[in-house]
Order: sequence, then structure tokens, then C-alpha cells
Amino acid sequence: MWLGNGVVFHNAPERGEHVSTVEDFASGDVVSSKSTNAHPAIVLSRVGSRLTTPRAYDLFNNNCEHSANHVVSGKAFSAQLIIGAAIVIASVALLLIARKR
Repeated sequence: MWLGNGVVFHNAPERGEHVSTVEDFASGDVVSSKSTNAHPAIVLSRVGSRLTTPRAYDLFNNNCEHSANHVVSGKAFSAQLIIGAAIVIASVALLLIARKR
């Protein structure tokens, strides 16, 4: 989450939720951004709240997408994780159906 002045809030496996420079965040990669309709003051308030008690990175319960969605919408969720779980469940169901034939 771009906070302005060359800093971002993000969640990384090795550091959990934290603020760093865009350069550190990018690690030499190209970074793109996407606008949201979130109110900047609300986003900054949520970031401040998260940084008061930063959470460790957890792939299933608190990954980077959970953190970003929480500061934007107030709800921590990971659409990628939900889609991935749905694909796994559907694949297992198809395998079970195929085994019964």
C-alpha cells in the first residue's frame, strides 16, 4: 500500500507487516500501482492501527493480500487464497468422481 513520500506498507514473510521504502519493497523489480476508492485518511488510520501491533506473515491467515485489503476496505481477505482453495477442492472432487467410475 503506497503511503506517499516513497514509502509503502506491506507484509512480507521475513518481516511481517511493516513500512519500508519503495526501493526496498521492489528489490529491483518494477512496481505498478492501482487506485482504490478508499479514503486516504481512513487508510492511514488503518495502517497506523496495524503497525501498533504488526502481525506476522501467515500464508493462510495474514498474507500480503489480507493486509492490503484490510487497510483499503476494513476486511482482511485474500481472493487469491479463496480461488486457490476452490480449485483444490474442485480438483479433489473430480478425482474422487473419476475413481468411482
